[in-house]
Amino acid sequence: MKTKIPTILSIGKATQDVFLTSSKAFKPYKHKGVLYEQLPLGSKLDLDEVIFSTGGNVTNAAVTFARQGLHSKYMWALGEDQASRAILDALDIEGIDTSAVVQDPQYRASYSTVLLAPDGERTILNYHGSVLPSDGHPLNLDMVAECDWLYLSALGNVSLLEKLVSRYVRRRGGS
Repeated sequence: MKTKIPTILSIGKATQDVFLTSSKAFKPYKHKGVLYEQLPLGSKLDLDEVIFSTGGNVTNAAVTFARQGLHSKYMWALGEDQASRAILDALDIEGIDTSAVVQDPQYRASYSTVLLAPDGERTILNYHGSVLPSDGHPLNLDMVAECDWLYLSALGNVSLLEKLVSRYVRRRGGS
Protein backbone atom coordinates (compact mmCIF):
# COMPACT_ATOMS: atom_id res chain seq x y z
CA MET A 1 0.00 0.00 0.00
CA LYS A 2 1.37 3.39 -1.02
CA THR A 3 1.61 6.07 1.68
CA LYS A 4 0.38 9.55 0.75
CA ILE A 5 3.12 12.16 1.01
CA PRO A 6 1.85 15.04 3.19
CA THR A 7 1.56 18.49 1.65
CA ILE A 8 2.94 21.35 3.72
CA LEU A 9 1.84 24.81 2.60
CA SER A 10 4.24 27.55 3.70
CA ILE A 11 2.82 31.08 3.59
CA GLY A 12 4.71 34.34 4.15
CA LYS A 13 7.37 36.68 2.85
CA ALA A 14 10.48 35.51 1.07
CA THR A 15 13.73 37.43 0.94
CA GLN A 16 16.58 37.99 -1.49
CA ASP A 17 19.73 38.12 0.64
CA VAL A 18 23.08 39.67 -0.22
CA PHE A 19 25.86 38.75 2.21
CA LEU A 20 28.85 41.11 2.29
CA THR A 21 32.11 40.22 4.05
CA SER A 22 35.09 42.45 4.68
CA SER A 23 37.92 41.67 7.07
CA LYS A 24 39.10 45.30 6.84
CA ALA A 25 35.89 47.37 6.73
CA PHE A 26 33.63 45.43 9.12
CA LYS A 27 35.33 45.64 12.48
CA PRO A 28 32.98 45.78 15.43
CA TYR A 29 33.89 48.15 18.23
CA LYS A 30 32.58 48.21 21.77
CA HIS A 31 31.08 51.28 23.42
CA LYS A 32 29.61 51.04 26.93
CA GLY A 33 29.36 47.26 26.66
CA VAL A 34 27.54 47.24 23.29
CA LEU A 35 29.16 46.17 20.00
CA TYR A 36 28.68 48.50 17.03
CA GLU A 37 29.48 48.46 13.34
CA GLN A 38 30.90 51.77 12.17
CA LEU A 39 31.06 52.67 8.49
CA PRO A 40 32.52 56.08 7.64
CA LEU A 41 30.14 58.14 5.50
CA GLY A 42 31.39 58.97 2.03
CA SER A 43 34.01 56.19 1.93
CA LYS A 44 34.42 53.42 -0.55
CA LEU A 45 35.00 50.19 1.37
CA ASP A 46 36.58 47.04 -0.07
CA LEU A 47 34.74 43.74 0.26
CA ASP A 48 36.24 40.26 0.51
CA GLU A 49 33.17 38.47 -0.80
CA VAL A 50 29.62 39.02 -2.04
CA ILE A 51 27.16 36.12 -1.84
CA PHE A 52 23.65 36.23 -3.29
CA SER A 53 21.13 33.89 -1.71
CA THR A 54 17.46 33.64 -0.87
CA GLY A 55 15.88 33.08 2.48
CA GLY A 56 13.35 34.15 5.03
CA ASN A 57 11.69 31.98 7.67
CA VAL A 58 9.02 30.63 5.35
CA THR A 59 11.15 29.73 2.36
CA ASN A 60 13.89 28.27 4.57
CA ALA A 61 11.25 26.01 6.15
CA ALA A 62 9.80 25.13 2.72
CA VAL A 63 13.26 24.06 1.54
CA THR A 64 13.72 21.92 4.66
CA PHE A 65 10.35 20.22 4.08
CA ALA A 66 11.20 19.51 0.42
CA ARG A 67 14.60 18.10 1.34
CA GLN A 68 12.86 15.74 3.78
CA GLY A 69 10.83 14.32 0.89
CA LEU A 70 7.56 16.08 1.74
CA HIS A 71 5.39 17.87 -0.82
CA SER A 72 6.39 21.44 -0.05
CA LYS A 73 4.23 24.21 -1.45
CA TYR A 74 4.85 27.97 -1.12
CA MET A 75 2.29 30.81 -1.23
CA TRP A 76 2.81 34.57 -1.32
CA ALA A 77 2.56 37.55 -3.68
CA LEU A 78 5.81 38.36 -5.45
CA GLY A 79 6.66 40.85 -8.15
CA GLU A 80 8.56 40.68 -11.38
CA ASP A 81 11.62 42.35 -9.86
CA GLN A 82 15.01 40.66 -9.85
CA ALA A 83 14.68 39.60 -6.19
CA SER A 84 11.29 37.95 -6.81
CA ARG A 85 12.65 36.07 -9.82
CA ALA A 86 15.70 34.91 -7.85
CA ILE A 87 13.45 33.61 -5.05
CA LEU A 88 11.21 31.69 -7.46
CA ASP A 89 14.24 30.24 -9.27
CA ALA A 90 15.75 29.05 -5.98
CA LEU A 91 12.45 27.46 -4.89
CA ASP A 92 12.08 25.73 -8.25
CA ILE A 93 15.62 24.30 -7.97
CA GLU A 94 14.66 22.84 -4.58
CA GLY A 95 11.53 21.22 -6.04
CA ILE A 96 9.07 23.42 -4.16
CA ASP A 97 5.61 23.79 -5.68
CA THR A 98 5.19 27.53 -6.41
CA SER A 99 1.84 27.26 -8.19
CA ALA A 100 0.18 29.19 -5.32
CA VAL A 101 2.46 32.21 -5.81
CA VAL A 102 0.75 35.28 -7.27
CA GLN A 103 3.21 37.18 -9.43
CA ASP A 104 2.32 40.77 -10.33
CA PRO A 105 4.51 43.86 -10.95
CA GLN A 106 2.78 45.77 -8.13
CA TYR A 107 4.35 43.47 -5.50
CA ARG A 108 7.96 43.48 -4.32
CA ALA A 109 9.99 40.80 -2.60
CA SER A 110 11.76 41.47 0.68
CA TYR A 111 15.44 42.25 0.39
CA SER A 112 18.25 42.07 2.95
CA THR A 113 21.84 43.18 2.84
CA VAL A 114 23.78 41.31 5.51
CA LEU A 115 27.10 42.74 6.71
CA LEU A 116 29.17 39.88 8.12
CA ALA A 117 31.87 40.82 10.60
CA PRO A 118 35.02 38.65 10.81
CA ASP A 119 33.76 37.14 14.10
CA GLY A 120 30.53 35.95 12.40
CA GLU A 121 28.29 38.64 13.91
CA ARG A 122 25.95 40.23 11.40
CA THR A 123 24.16 43.51 10.82
CA ILE A 124 21.12 43.29 8.54
CA LEU A 125 19.68 46.08 6.42
CA ASN A 126 16.15 44.98 5.53
CA TYR A 127 13.53 46.14 3.04
CA HIS A 128 10.26 44.43 4.01
CA GLY A 129 8.74 44.23 0.54
CA SER A 130 5.00 44.15 -0.06
CA VAL A 131 2.66 43.66 2.88
CA LEU A 132 -0.64 42.02 2.00
CA PRO A 133 -3.95 43.27 3.39
CA SER A 134 -5.63 41.43 6.26
CA ASP A 135 -7.96 39.58 3.86
CA GLY A 136 -4.91 38.06 2.12
CA HIS A 137 -5.79 39.48 -1.29
CA PRO A 138 -4.62 38.44 -3.92
CA LEU A 139 -3.83 35.00 -2.44
CA ASN A 140 -6.22 32.08 -2.92
CA LEU A 141 -6.75 31.28 0.76
CA ASP A 142 -8.99 28.33 -0.15
CA MET A 143 -5.75 26.41 -0.86
CA VAL A 144 -5.34 26.13 2.91
CA ALA A 145 -8.07 23.47 2.81
CA GLU A 146 -5.99 21.35 0.41
CA CYS A 147 -2.90 21.01 2.59
CA ASP A 148 -2.11 18.56 5.37
CA TRP A 149 0.07 20.97 7.32
CA LEU A 150 0.46 24.74 7.41
CA TYR A 151 3.61 26.74 8.15
CA LEU A 152 3.09 30.48 8.69
CA SER A 153 5.62 33.24 9.31
CA ALA A 154 6.37 36.83 8.28
CA LEU A 155 2.80 37.54 7.20
CA GLY A 156 2.94 41.22 8.10
CA ASN A 157 -0.27 41.35 10.15
CA VAL A 158 -2.10 39.39 12.84
CA SER A 159 -5.49 39.55 11.08
CA LEU A 160 -4.17 37.55 8.15
CA LEU A 161 -2.64 35.04 10.57
CA GLU A 162 -6.02 34.64 12.34
CA LYS A 163 -7.83 34.21 9.01
CA LEU A 164 -5.43 31.49 7.82
CA VAL A 165 -5.47 29.59 11.11
CA SER A 166 -9.29 29.75 11.25
CA ARG A 167 -9.60 28.32 7.73
CA TYR A 168 -7.16 25.55 8.54
CA VAL A 169 -8.90 24.65 11.82
CA ARG A 170 -12.34 24.62 10.13
CA ARG A 171 -10.95 22.35 7.40
CA ARG A 172 -9.74 19.99 10.13
CA GLY A 173 -13.23 19.88 11.69
CA GLY A 174 -12.56 22.33 14.53
CA SER A 175 -14.60 25.35 15.47
